[in-house]
Amino acid sequence: MAFILGWLLLFSIKAPGPWLDANTAHFQLRYPLALEKTAQDLKEHLEPIRSAILADLSAPDPGAVLVILAPDRETFFALQPPGVPNWASGTSYPGARTIFLKPLDAREIRANTLPGIFAHELAHLILRERLRGTSPPRWLDEGIANRYGRSLSWDFPGPLMEVGITGNFIPWADLADGFPETGPQAHLAYAQSTDFIQFLIKTYGPAAFARFLDRLAAGEELDPALTAGFGRDLAPLSAAWQRRVRWTYGLIGLLTGGITLWFAMAWLLIWAYARKRKTSRLRKELWDLEDRAAAEEHSAPDPEESPPETRTYH
Repeated sequence: MAFILGWLLLFSIKAPGPWLDANTAHFQLRYPLALEKTAQDLKEHLEPIRSAILADLSAPDPGAVLVILAPDRETFFALQPPGVPNWASGTSYPGARTIFLKPLDAREIRANTLPGIFAHELAHLILRERLRGTSPPRWLDEGIANRYGRSLSWDFPGPLMEVGITGNFIPWADLADGFPETGPQAHLAYAQSTDFIQFLIKTYGPAAFARFLDRLAAGEELDPALTAGFGRDLAPLSAAWQRRVRWTYGLIGLLTGGITLWFAMAWLLIWAYARKRKTSRLRKELWDLEDRAAAEEHSAPDPEESPPETRTYH
């Protein structure tokens, strides 16, 4: 936070220019001239996204928020403290009420939008206000933020199918303070956290989820807060979530895996049958050739015998 506050004071010196501002009722959007169209498109989404998240989380007004749209990837990382993952497209600093964004590259834009990245980061910031500055478990923080917009282009059903089939997932205690930064484990961490939050809200309702957040905001520990909201602590809630994953994603995985295997076996049978027919046809043609050759050899004259006497008639 100290870094960000200091950076904001030196922004006009450190950041390349020229920079422009596009202000709304609750946001100051700062961007380079080269991204004028992108910034104006983003500006149209700022207030509607804010209103939707505040209403959904029953959160207080977080105050004015500074949104900095960096001109490129290099500037995005250079303007922030070390440690930002290299796959990040957005970051938020709740203490400074500041969000950093960068333009999406060709790979990222297939699965994300800049307003979606903004929504994800704003949800982090609003959740911190909702919890009165209390730091939530990382899985809760990311799971809630991913409800409004994903900061990653990962496809979540894949790892959830694996959880459903194998029953293996990352223990919640291992995701309380941080996430794996790269690889399949990071993919799984975001997928299971997002799905678990969705499970809690859909199963017990928004009011129960709001009671849970209220208890966290009041300073209660995680398990008592979960019990106050949902009637059970983390262990049985996690077990119920696993059962749901097993009967949804796991069943889908087994069915699609079975269908794939069935088609593979069917294709092999067809290929084997076609090859057998081709082999039988070739074998029959070979036998026919051998029979014809034997017949011709049997009917041909013996070269050692004298030819019959030629007679001429006059």
